[in-house]
Amino acid sequence: MRDIYQKIRASEFLTSAEVLQLKVSLVMFFLLLFGVLTLPVTFIEEFTLTVAIVVPLTFLFLYMITFLFLVYGKARLAMHFSIYTFIALTVYYMGGWGHFYSYFLIFVTLTIIIFYQDITTYIIYGGGLTAFAIIFMQANPDAVLAQYVNGEALSILIRQAVLLAFFIVFLLYFFLSDSYLETVNNEIVRNHATISRTRGLILQRNEDLTYRKEIAPLYEDDSFENAVKRIAGIAVERRQGEHPERSKETEVNIEELVEYYFFLHHQNLESIKEKQSAPELALRYARAFEPYLLNRAEDMNELIYKVLSRCVPASPLIYRRYATHFNSMFKTRSYRIIALAILYRFLANEATKRDRWGKVDHILEHTEIKKLFKSPQIRTILDFEDVTFFLNHEHLFRAYLS
Repeated sequence: MRDIYQKIRASEFLTSAEVLQLKVSLVMFFLLLFGVLTLPVTFIEEFTLTVAIVVPLTFLFLYMITFLFLVYGKARLAMHFSIYTFIALTVYYMGGWGHFYSYFLIFVTLTIIIFYQDITTYIIYGGGLTAFAIIFMQANPDAVLAQYVNGEALSILIRQAVLLAFFIVFLLYFFLSDSYLETVNNEIVRNHATISRTRGLILQRNEDLTYRKEIAPLYEDDSFENAVKRIAGIAVERRQGEHPERSKETEVNIEELVEYYFFLHHQNLESIKEKQSAPELALRYARAFEPYLLNRAEDMNELIYKVLSRCVPASPLIYRRYATHFNSMFKTRSYRIIALAILYRFLANEATKRDRWGKVDHILEHTEIKKLFKSPQIRTILDFEDVTFFLNHEHLFRAYLS
């Protein structure tokens, strides 16, 4: 919990397991408060001595199991046992509908299950509890009708309908949210693939420019390496000052570690990780440094380009940057032919056609590309000479560029 608190304080991303652990902790706090306020009822009411002893002991047993699972990092098992504890309390108090909170406790338990945001858990535990409560009310009408609202007995059907409607509404919510989340996740995966591809192209372009200008890469710059060593040393000293109990964990030669980081830029990481004779510590650091290498399209380069996009001013706006017509973009005929071939190859191999639902998911056929080139809309890109060249040699375009 201390680590999760530090992550929240530092606005870091929490994993799903950590979020579940935080949820279970909140439920346990509420469960403890609820148990302290309600379990004394077993001593006030006319229960047998066995019931008065067994109920608190059962509650403490389930609560301690939940706590131990949470301590040892078994958040999902802790979630299940916290639900079992609430269901046990609900079933126990449903035996005496004269209590004020007997009917209300069913909704509290369902809300706890909903709080975990797990559709399978909700269907199994929530559906079972709802079915049990409806059957119990039907089998014990006298106990239900013992409660009055404005002088009239509250109908069993109304209670059952409210409970069933509550369960169905949130069941629909889970189905709709799962469908929406699946759509969002698929979109994220597609966008991530596009971003990774673009990031790789940017890195390759950057390497080409540094090679042409005969500039040494950043990971070969001695001043940059020294700066990294100094910053890493300051970070380690600060961590040791804030957490002296963990100082032994960070007792490493930071200069050698930084040198190893820069050394990895010139090595094949896959061969290092597959090398059985390599020291375990070297393999562990190689895996840890892999996302932060400067010559790979990994997380570090993504962070660098994000910072550059915010800090480095953009190029001044020039009208030619937004020119689309081949006549204004290319001065020679050979360049225009090459550009026409690239345009055709793109249209013949990339999904640019919309389906009937408006989703771009199909590749244009040759006849469709030909129809597009002959349409008036293409005049903003091609002129009659370009289209005529395409029509005269369309068999070559189709044979070699499709």
